[in-house]
Amino acid sequence: YRKANAASIMAERGNLINGGIYYYNMDQNKEALKYFGLYVDIAENPMMADQNLLKTDTVLPQIAYYASLAAGRIEDYASVSKYATYSKDDKEFGQNSMELISTALKNLGKTEEWIASLKEGLNKYPHDTFFFGSLIDYYNNNNKFDEAMSFADGMIANDPNNAFFIYVKGYLFHNMKKYDDAITYYSQA
Repeated sequence: YRKANAASIMAERGNLINGGIYYYNMDQNKEALKYFGLYVDIAENPMMADQNLLKTDTVLPQIAYYASLAAGRIEDYASVSKYATYSKDDKEFGQNSMELISTALKNLGKTEEWIASLKEGLNKYPHDTFFFGSLIDYYNNNNKFDEAMSFADGMIANDPNNAFFIYVKGYLFHNMKKYDDAITYYSQA
């Protein structure tokens, strides 16, 4: 019955999107997550292997993104991380999904994975201030100024006219109590 059941599920699967949208718009995020999440989870079900939904369903990354947003609204960070992973390589939702994953990992207390996700995000989106700023904050808050300065120098080398990157270098000097250097970079920014 697997083939017939798979066909029945596929015929009705789109209704899960409608349910998710309804609850998401009503700010009933637990219910929205249930519907959006089920839509995504079906793609991994062995009964659907012939459908190859992870490759053929072009809407799946968008629905996974909305599942992660709904999960974030209710602070279900394990679900945020799970569903955002499906959309992290998407052209439209990838950058935001990577930010959601990083935020979830931080809130779950998975520091090493959080740092790795920030570095991955920085490699994919080098001009995004979220990944760079979060890494700098981590290094700064943990007195790892050499690592922070190395990142800042690398970012400035790639984009020497980026005022935020220059500002960050001044900020680091400021926190290191090297005020003359800080003033130089603040002025340049």
